[in-house]
Amino acid sequence: MAIPGNIIASVTNTLNSVMIAMDSDDDGSNFAAHFTDDASIEVVLTGKTFRGAGEIAGFARFVHAKYPTAKHWEGNIALSSWASESVPQSVRNKSYWQALEGGSSVSMGLHDDFLVAEKDLAGTWFWKIQKRLIVHTWTKDKGDIQGASFLPS
Repeated sequence: MAIPGNIIASVTNTLNSVMIAMDSDDDGSNFAAHFTDDASIEVVLTGKTFRGAGEIAGFARFVHAKYPTAKHWEGNIALSSWASESVPQSVRNKSYWQALEGGSSVSMGLHDDFLVAEKDLAGTWFWKIQKRLIVHTWTKDKGDIQGASFLPS
């Protein structure tokens, strides 16, 4: 099923807003606001999973504290339909990300995201991430990470 252009634009805006929030939100609350209440972020490199707004905000604080001047970039966003009976308004994102500090790359990898549409009190639809898998493919400290890949389709 083809995804309409307005949904592609809205989801892309959410994904880019998450990266900007990670770099500029010291307490992590704006970053966490882009995720559903039951969301999770799994970081394959560390084997850690963060669940719910509190842990997800804590993840953003950790990244921001470790790399206070880094800028995170999302690219090559590829969206596909991911609909189920329980979540009819849903999209899957497979994309690349990169973290730059002082003009040099410090890490890069893959995002595998599942997003769902929610309505605000005014009835406007917006997109939130329900599940994010972060796969590092290279870091400045570790070099190439072998076996890094997206989840199966």
